[in-house]
Amino acid sequence: MNCRPTNSCPQRWALMARNVQRIAIKHYSTLCVVVPTCTLLLAGTLHVAAIDNTCRLTPGPSGTITEILDPTTVILDDKIEIRLTAVLPPRGFSPKDNNSGDRTPLASKAKSALGDLVLDKAVELAYDGRRRDRYGRTLAHLYVRRRGERIWVQRFLVEGGCTRVASYRDNRACIRLLQDQERTARQDRRGLWAHSRYQILPVRNVANILGRIRTFQLVEGTVLKVGEAKGWIFLNFGENWKNDFTVSVARRNQKLFRKAHFDLKALAGKRIRVRGWIERWNGPMIKVTHPEQIEILDPIKPPAAPPQKKDPGPPDPGLPRI
Repeated sequence: MNCRPTNSCPQRWALMARNVQRIAIKHYSTLCVVVPTCTLLLAGTLHVAAIDNTCRLTPGPSGTITEILDPTTVILDDKIEIRLTAVLPPRGFSPKDNNSGDRTPLASKAKSALGDLVLDKAVELAYDGRRRDRYGRTLAHLYVRRRGERIWVQRFLVEGGCTRVASYRDNRACIRLLQDQERTARQDRRGLWAHSRYQILPVRNVANILGRIRTFQLVEGTVLKVGEAKGWIFLNFGENWKNDFTVSVARRNQKLFRKAHFDLKALAGKRIRVRGWIERWNGPMIKVTHPEQIEILDPIKPPAAPPQKKDPGPPDPGLPRI
């Protein structure tokens, strides 16, 4: 079974579709599976303002996909190499395995799913921020038409558990929307989320995190306290910052948080999920460069309203006026 969108999704079939999906996940949990959805982008739209008004992309050219290099890289008929932005393909479970490309079983399945969707098909490109990576590849979102539907390829891959969401400082549009789709795929254990090695790492298991140095991971826990030193902001998750997991934000990246009204210092006591590459700086660390790398899992309480002064009302006629 491959990642496969449905022809249409009338509401009367929604319950049946969910039941079919549960059966498919049970028997094919290692493959990319997509829940039938009515929220794929429609013809003529390059943003989803009705869902997330931050998801705005710049329309680009069209072309035909002639080759699939890996689960997130394709070649157009004009020989341009396209790297799908906002998504990360399945990787090996250790740093040395990360060079194995599409030879890992999950990556091979994701590559096949992408090929089934776009190979020899006409696609539309859309841009977000930076348009080329350091290897000269074009960074873009892709849209393809299939059976009358206009399908957003990144969302297709994330919904099916074929890829994880990965954002960068200069390519951040639509990330929150994709994270919502990823959360559903993870809860349903679709694709790569059925494998223990792709599960979210708890901050308390420092040894496990240290075993994932130089790999992309999702880490979750409660921020114990927020520190600041030499312009850096540190989110500390344990009493011993030299050994415990830490998130760091350099001074030059903090302006993106201020612009987004994201108060890093207010995260103390909050349960968060952070994604990025694990490094070792004393203990394990993720260096965060933009707000989309952090998801706040605790509900944000609105500020308390100031207490209202009680109206004393008219004076008691039985008492003397003062």
